[in-house]
Amino acid sequence: MAAANKPISIEVWNPSGKYRVVSTKSMPGSRWIRLLTENDCRLEICTEPKTILSVEDILALIGNRCDGVIGQLTEDWGEVLFSALKRAGGTAFSNMAVGYNNVDVEAANRNGIAVGNTPFLKANGEKPVTWKRAATMEDVLREADVISLHPVLDKTTYHLINPERLAIMKKEAILVNASRGPVIDEVALVEHLKANPMFRVGLDVFEDEPYMKPGLAEMKNAVVVPHIASASKWTREGMATLTALNVLGRIKGYPAWGNPNLVEPFLNENATPPPACPSIVNAKQIGLPSAKL
Repeated sequence: MAAANKPISIEVWNPSGKYRVVSTKSMPGSRWIRLLTENDCRLEICTEPKTILSVEDILALIGNRCDGVIGQLTEDWGEVLFSALKRAGGTAFSNMAVGYNNVDVEAANRNGIAVGNTPFLKANGEKPVTWKRAATMEDVLREADVISLHPVLDKTTYHLINPERLAIMKKEAILVNASRGPVIDEVALVEHLKANPMFRVGLDVFEDEPYMKPGLAEMKNAVVVPHIASASKWTREGMATLTALNVLGRIKGYPAWGNPNLVEPFLNENATPPPACPSIVNAKQIGLPSAKL
């Protein structure tokens, strides 16, 4: 088995497995572990007490031979890690997250590494909400009592909520961000909260996560939680399953699932998952075929 660059504490499942899969953190539930070990994977779960692993830590985990890695949104996956994974014989990486703004997908493409994510799971019994379409975002901000943000983070959504847009919102509005921290100009938000005590905000994410801009934590009209908006048992165990199946599917040579927004067939614990990778964001770029539904 591969030798690490420096000592990293791990928990090993199925030591004699043919394929070596590394998980940089433990994940909820046990089904994901069973799916990997029952398919001839040696699974190594990092047990380091650190909240966030460094690139050097992950290099040590990858070692000289690694078929796939399960990672977290807090990790910096770029050329250094993807090239190391390629040299170790790996072909798969999956974030345990919907988003993948921590991943340099072009670097993954260059190294032939499939990048997986965990698409939104459908509601587990909750009733759907009604909605109507507005002409512009500014119309929404002026009229809404509650604004909930859910965009991807890219160049067009960075500081989507800025001083100008905060100014046109109702003085007693409620702003919720469960997407990515940099969607809101956090410095401007703190100033707006100070000037408008009836304005309230609920944040699951922060601009410089896990840190907050000065003053935010002291605001009585702000409710902040540490990125746990999806932290129900059902959702997180489902995310762990999808993450493991992305890596396993790539190792086994399976195609990409035809509709990554329809992943329920992979979550039925009483059935064998389809022979496919549930959600590979760069499937076309690396030439991964698409499965027929």
